[in-house]
Amino acid sequence: MAIERNVNSIGMKMVNNYGTVDGEVLRKSKTYKNVKAAATDAAIMATYKALDGLQQPAAENCYVVTTEELVETV
Repeated sequence: MAIERNVNSIGMKMVNNYGTVDGEVLRKSKTYKNVKAAATDAAIMATYKALDGLQQPAAENCYVVTTEELVETV
C-alpha cells in the first residue's frame, strides 16, 4: 500500500519576545490560519513584516506551519 500526504491547512506563526521575567526569556506566539496554499515565501515574509510594524513588542521569528494528513491508498 502506498501512503499519500494531503495538506490540510497552512498557517503563519509569529513569535514575539517580551523580555526577561525572573531571568527567563518570555516569548509568546500568534498563529494566523488559512494562509493560501499558493502564497509564496516572499508574500508570507512581507505579511510578517507588515504585521510586525503594527505591534509591540517586535516579533523575532516567522514560521510557516503546515498540517498534513497521511492516507493509505489501495
